[in-house]
Amino acid sequence: DRAVSDDLKPLTAEEVIEAANKTGKQMAKIILRFISKLD
Repeated sequence: DRAVSDDLKPLTAEEVIEAANKTGKQMAKIILRFISKLD
């Protein structure tokens, strides 16, 4: 329960940008892996 409520706390702009960068990089890796599997 603690972890969930901590995740729901409002983020600062910097935290949002940092999270977006991390997820963006993860998505890029997943997409690249998927594309390389198609080849």
